[in-house]
Amino acid sequence: MPCIGDTDSRYNQDISYDLKEQDNFWNSLEGLFVEDIVVYKSDGTPDTNNAIVPAPLGTYDFSNAKAFLNVTVNGSRYYYHRYLLTKHNSDGPGGMQLPGLVNPTDIYAASTFEKDGGAMQMGIAQGFGKKISSCRGEPCHSQTHWRQNAPHSRPKYYEPWYQR
Repeated sequence: MPCIGDTDSRYNQDISYDLKEQDNFWNSLEGLFVEDIVVYKSDGTPDTNNAIVPAPLGTYDFSNAKAFLNVTVNGSRYYYHRYLLTKHNSDGPGGMQLPGLVNPTDIYAASTFEKDGGAMQMGIAQGFGKKISSCRGEPCHSQTHWRQNAPHSRPKYYEPWYQR
């Protein structure tokens, strides 16, 4: 009777949890990038007057935002760190100009026990920790979802800033 490790990759000690070794897909994600972003409203128009702060303090222009993104795949771990920057519209009381908005986002994932190249999102922190969610051990995204819908899969607007 053959050993289960010979037929099932989950029990094969010769297969590591390293994401890059499991699937070449993970090699294509790493790097530092500068993003030029336009956020659109549901009607398809650019979001130029988004009231993030209380309405009397004015709005922010998300039609010309910039982000700095660092994606790292290290062994069994996936890290996504992004800082989104946008400017104030100078429409506060008396034409008051507020500082620009910086919105940090961190996403963490780890390889699964199936050793099939899939990763499980472990949590996300956005906006200085005010919105933190955890997957509580349940898969937030399947391997297929990561490959097809990942926001970090280098759409055309990415400009490589530094590539390892």
